[in-house]
Amino acid sequence: MRIKEKMPKRQVIVGTAGHVDHGKTSLVYKLTGIDADRWKEEKIRGITIDIGFAHMDSDDISVSFIDVPGHKDFVTNMLAGVHSIDFAILIIAADESVMPQTKEHFDILNLLGIEHVFPVITKIDLADEDMISLVELEVEELFEKAGRKIENLFKVSAVTGEGIEEFKSFLFDFAKGIDNFSSIRPAFLNIDRSFVIKGYGTVVTGTLMAGTLKINDEIAVLPSGKTGKIRNINTHGEKVEEVSAKKRAALNLPSFKKEEIKRGNIALKDNLNLTTSIVDAKIKVISGYLNFKDLTRVRVSIGTEDAIARVKLLEGKELKVPFETYCQLRFEDSIACYTGERFILRHFSPLFTIGGGIVLDNKPKKRKGYRGAQDLKNKDKTDFEGIFLAIVEEEGIINSGLLRERVFVNSDYFNSLVKRLKQKGKIIVLDNGNSILSFNYYSGLTGTLIEKVKSFQTENPRKPGIPYAYFSETEKPVLEALINKKRLVKEGDVVRTPDFKSKLSVDENKEFERLIKLIEKGGLTPPMMNVLSNEFKDKSLLKDLLKRGLEEGKLVRVNADFYLSFSSYNDFFERFKNFTKKMPEFTLQDIKPVFNISRRYLVALLEHLDGEGVTVKVGDKRKVIN
Repeated sequence: MRIKEKMPKRQVIVGTAGHVDHGKTSLVYKLTGIDADRWKEEKIRGITIDIGFAHMDSDDISVSFIDVPGHKDFVTNMLAGVHSIDFAILIIAADESVMPQTKEHFDILNLLGIEHVFPVITKIDLADEDMISLVELEVEELFEKAGRKIENLFKVSAVTGEGIEEFKSFLFDFAKGIDNFSSIRPAFLNIDRSFVIKGYGTVVTGTLMAGTLKINDEIAVLPSGKTGKIRNINTHGEKVEEVSAKKRAALNLPSFKKEEIKRGNIALKDNLNLTTSIVDAKIKVISGYLNFKDLTRVRVSIGTEDAIARVKLLEGKELKVPFETYCQLRFEDSIACYTGERFILRHFSPLFTIGGGIVLDNKPKKRKGYRGAQDLKNKDKTDFEGIFLAIVEEEGIINSGLLRERVFVNSDYFNSLVKRLKQKGKIIVLDNGNSILSFNYYSGLTGTLIEKVKSFQTENPRKPGIPYAYFSETEKPVLEALINKKRLVKEGDVVRTPDFKSKLSVDENKEFERLIKLIEKGGLTPPMMNVLSNEFKDKSLLKDLLKRGLEEGKLVRVNADFYLSFSSYNDFFERFKNFTKKMPEFTLQDIKPVFNISRRYLVALLEHLDGEGVTVKVGDKRKVIN
């Protein structure tokens, strides 16, 4: 099949909604010439069971229809298609008027925040003028109860063709004014079908919600996280090199098995993990209960996914219906979703719509009790900057990669957002851009860390500073910033304030002087650690005194058991240099007469020189390194 090089510049998605057998599929067929009933069973039963797709094109725009099932048993399939639409048409048959699924579909469109919904009265060839007028009044009442005004109402017949061209012209004109291209989100597609084509392998279909996808792009399928390359792309029956936002697409993913992908998964071209089991959300419950209890089990239709979750209320154990509140959804199985995504809530059993909501944060901490609503209120924003700041304020410090997963924007937009907020002084960026902190958290933690260092120094005056290991991984980025700014000093494995010097008490100073004298008196054969440990019962004090001796240059550490006074070490080294001028290669027996000390001490000193790079041992000889 040849690859089609040109497609209409833009594409707009229109959803059809309404009661079973009210003429949705027939209307779409009349408008497009495409039968959206794909399955044999649909033909036999005369109703749409699964989502159907069709399109009509003009020179500069393509209008795609998602024809959703109207029967109450197939509302789940309807929800799998409605997530991607730009506007909707609500179908009402002139011979039956407003029916149960008309109301439920209309509720769903309202709960999902679909801004434009146009009522279309179909089958006008089956009703007289009085009946049509009555239907108009009932449609007006339906919209008024939802707090909506009817923008345009159309009356058509798919049989006679009455009103079809006028309606078609309106759809093209209205679609041209829709701005649905997202240059902020990464490229992603909500999968609504998965099947196998012989010779090609697994194929998935869905609506590309943002960005572009090209042949050979690598995508991840979430929530599993498995990755693979796109071998072929098809849209509107044509094979293409790439597909852009808001176009229906079929992606050939031969590296996947059919069972590895299902409706509800997300195909994503970015290194982001949207997999989660808990989300912060704002929900609106409009029916199904007198009182809605904490941890009620519900079905959540989000994207093309139909998942089971419990609703963790944050403002009380029970709320009277109808209500709007902040909550957490705790899913029984992991799903893939993103912050800002809308969803529908349905009664667990029997199935019917009870409300809807929006994801405020796709990876929050688990909340307990009836607290945390204020944190969610702060995240209830419509702009990415507001969402970004609210998450950072709540966390205090957060890894930049995790933050991008929670805001869900592409890398270019995320980097520009970080740069802008940093310039405004609203965030602090540390750890080479890996850690993002709120200004308040940074200021508070700065003071806390400096106080932590000072308190340790006060409580441990003879220690050189607080061990670096005492700080948590969360604290270390701020700690490093304080060290870079020279507000703290890191020496080896300890941290101190710039003006701090370890101090000894009067009694400890006396012990220090006694230690130095003992070691000095021993010359090249001072007391080893086992002897010193008997002399100084406080082992912690002995360790600190030895470290103090090293810091002040009074002692030299030969090994863990053996310390020399600085003067004794200098004497040893001068005598060693004089000896090696005449004998740059020597054995232990050659040098032993020079120092006349026991083998234990002499071997330790020579091994120390090996470690310092002064000598190298070859066989039973040592050689001075020039």
